[in-house]
Amino acid sequence: MESSSIKIDQVLETLSKGICQYHPEENLNAFCSNEGQVMCLKCTLEHGGHRLHLFESLNEGEAIVREVLSAVYCTKHDSNLATVFCLTEKRVACQVCCMITCKTHQVQEFDAVYEEAKH
Repeated sequence: MESSSIKIDQVLETLSKGICQYHPEENLNAFCSNEGQVMCLKCTLEHGGHRLHLFESLNEGEAIVREVLSAVYCTKHDSNLATVFCLTEKRVACQVCCMITCKTHQVQEFDAVYEEAKH
């Protein structure tokens, strides 16, 4: 696996194109700290009183960004948590993808994306 550099806002932009599992007509655009989930705006209405964070309002160095990244699921294996961003396919990916699909692609681990943004 080759590595390259990506910014958190690029990851969040890609996530915002993802589809909500509960409202398939909606894109993902928020994170609920209480539930540890990424969600759509319709879901946020159901999470009243929870600590909600819109992707567009997140700053790269904030600690909440690490929580968001740890709650993201793979776009191909939706039961697996994503751990990397595949620059070749411009999507989030899990370890299974890294071993099979993305093994020759340029990827960057979420931890590295977050640590780079802090500095």
